[in-house]
Amino acid sequence: MIETAVDCILFLFPFGYFLWRWGRSNAEISNVLLGCYVYPLILFTMLSGEGFALSNFSISMETANLLRAGIHVLFACWFIRKVLKSGSRLKAVPGTIPAAVALVLMLLSAIFSGSGSSALLRIGLLLILALNIFVLIPTVAGDDKKSYYKELTRGGIFLALYLAGLSTIVIGLHGNFPEWSLRLGRPLNPGVLAVLVVFAFIPALFVNRSLAVIGGLFVTLIATGSRFPLAFAVVWLLVLGIKRATVWRRVGLALLVCSSIGYVYWVQSGEISSNEQGIFERSDVLSGRVLLWIETIDSIKTSPFWGRGDRTYLENVYTGEEQEDIRPHNMLLENSMSYGIPASLAAFAVYLVMAFSAYRAWRHRQLLPNVLEFAPMWLYFSVVQLGATMVETTSWLNLGDGGSILLFLFVGPGLANARAVLAPQKKVKSPQLRMPVGQSIGLSETSRRDRVDQLKL
Repeated sequence: MIETAVDCILFLFPFGYFLWRWGRSNAEISNVLLGCYVYPLILFTMLSGEGFALSNFSISMETANLLRAGIHVLFACWFIRKVLKSGSRLKAVPGTIPAAVALVLMLLSAIFSGSGSSALLRIGLLLILALNIFVLIPTVAGDDKKSYYKELTRGGIFLALYLAGLSTIVIGLHGNFPEWSLRLGRPLNPGVLAVLVVFAFIPALFVNRSLAVIGGLFVTLIATGSRFPLAFAVVWLLVLGIKRATVWRRVGLALLVCSSIGYVYWVQSGEISSNEQGIFERSDVLSGRVLLWIETIDSIKTSPFWGRGDRTYLENVYTGEEQEDIRPHNMLLENSMSYGIPASLAAFAVYLVMAFSAYRAWRHRQLLPNVLEFAPMWLYFSVVQLGATMVETTSWLNLGDGGSILLFLFVGPGLANARAVLAPQKKVKSPQLRMPVGQSIGLSETSRRDRVDQLKL
């Protein structure tokens, strides 16, 4: 009973924190989105994760999905009410059109593959989620971007560090999952925690710039043992940190990177010795993903256009003596297997369009510094998400992915504003530049002479 009460307090504490921040801050929307939208999705993942969840404090996957659906619907209603009340003009994130195309193709796939009513219901909820992250959130976020990003960064840092501390306490009280694992994560999957931490690390280095915060997030990434998020963090640290660092700090940075690499490989050597038969034995750079991708491609060949049905996972994958379904850890392949190649490409095009828009904003940041100040951060977020799509399970098509919502909170409103600002810049050109040389607005020397002769007459 006491353990359950302690777990309840630990799991519910972030709600109180964001409520407190909501009362103190001017950027209330940031704390509402983090505390009432992002964190509940993460909480339901912690409570329903197989193996990682606590036995005395868990819910079924069906209950978690129902609660997630309720959150998306409630926030859609609140967003719409807020937009109608304020009379704000709707803003759309670049990539909205490919997202709509992807959802239509997924709907057709569900119909033609006979996936059933549950698949149609899920696609309907995805439509609500897409409306939230592509249109409504950028609209209600407002125009005070400095206050918005400052508060959002602070909340993201708190959430990442709190989840790391929660994981440390949970592992200390209840043990890790699996028992031989050395990776920080439980009650979350270490990979999920690593994605959330790197999404907090990027703005922390760009906006917060506190050495203690950056160090804490980086150490947390190391402890998760997830190499791809750690690699993205190292690159971002090198890009932003080297230019401003002294010689001694550069030496310290190099030592930190080397120690992080050494720790991760020490963790994976321990896991290999404890689980030599696992499909995800961490003896190679891609952690066995290549084998999964090959099997996924074979599965896609059976129905390349419409897919094999909603949420199809790999079958007949053995971990030790147990049989289980497993995700391919590549969202482009996973969506192709479930909904067909056209729908998967359209869903992936969302991130390509966002990356291109972020790159365009980054190129014009000197012309409009007040609006495009955060363009480098948007661009790197887009690059990280493109890479994560290839090796992780995070995607905007996941109803329960709090990390994906967090990414859109950081990138979506900024790109929507940048799109609105840069559109006139693209259209407006000097009439003189568009006219042929012989038809320029200014009078040529011959024209001046003719004009003088006419005046003399």
